[in-house]
Amino acid sequence: MICTKDRSLLVVGGTGFIGKWIVKEAIDKGYKVTVLSLKKRNHSGNSGIIFLKADLRIKSEVKKVLKDDYTHVINLGGYVNHSNFKEGGRGVIDTHYVGLLNLLSCLNFKHLHKFIQVGSSDEYGRMNSPQKECGNALPISCYSAAKLSSNQLL
Repeated sequence: MICTKDRSLLVVGGTGFIGKWIVKEAIDKGYKVTVLSLKKRNHSGNSGIIFLKADLRIKSEVKKVLKDDYTHVINLGGYVNHSNFKEGGRGVIDTHYVGLLNLLSCLNFKHLHKFIQVGSSDEYGRMNSPQKECGNALPISCYSAAKLSSNQLL
């Protein structure tokens, strides 16, 4: 069991809508919280958060800011964009998949207890809801393919 004082959480994409709620809940549960984002913003009403700014697509930036060890990581990094490959899809792949590779290569796994990768229902394409994780993945965009590839890698 991890002592409360030893629980440190890195929330990648912690300035987004879902990330803000995860950060708030983690602080309430006694985690030392670090947020890694493209945007360096404050969470109103939440003190003690460490904010780091880096582009996940650039390994040297990620490596430069990730100096601490974390017991838990939640990866919400990236953005939704259904552009085809030539009209922005390559950037989506780089953000989600290459960003995950960069993140994994910069983390210290010796102290890491859990890594949570947040996927997307888009991995199942145009299947009717609710989708089931045991169903066939049918990605229909660079975004859904990058999310699926990230989950399959892990």
